[in-house]
Amino acid sequence: QIFVHKNILKKIFSFALILVIFCGNLASQESDIQNQVAEKDVSQVTEKKLILKKDYSKNTLVQKQIEQYTSNFAKDWLNSVMSESLKYRAYVQKVLAENDLPQELQYLPVIESSYKISALSKSGAYGMWQFMKNSISPFNIRVNSWMDERKDPWLSTNAAVKKLKENYAYLGSWELALAAYNCGLGAMNRTIKK
Repeated sequence: QIFVHKNILKKIFSFALILVIFCGNLASQESDIQNQVAEKDVSQVTEKKLILKKDYSKNTLVQKQIEQYTSNFAKDWLNSVMSESLKYRAYVQKVLAENDLPQELQYLPVIESSYKISALSKSGAYGMWQFMKNSISPFNIRVNSWMDERKDPWLSTNAAVKKLKENYAYLGSWELALAAYNCGLGAMNRTIKK
């Protein structure tokens, strides 16, 4: 059994739930949404398939996220985020397609930053894809007193897609690749070895 920090699991489950809602067209169905999500096979969501190795729909953390994301407030927030994200998502979709990655990954910035290019986390992650300063060097993103390219949606999208592709190629699982996106490949390797 691999132990992953609870906050990382919450992000992964939130991401999985957003995939189910948007890719499964559940957002438009008002009645019995919790039952529909529970019955939905989250292991095979769409065409280029972000295939998860486990069905998380009955997990208690996922159920909490379902309750959170299906409230009226959350639906309004999600609709707002998705509307605001339109200016970037066409490019994100294009880069994902060029790299033969699942289109569902376009929803990762919803969880990471609400698709805000100026989002700053408590830990110092910045931009739409929430890059830390210590993780940008392999991706040719510059940070200095004049600029912070983590805020650039185009450069950071290229970097995020490269990072996700590398994580998946190395780990062979989208659950682990997404967790490694959040905590780093080194931390994920140490966790797996434990």
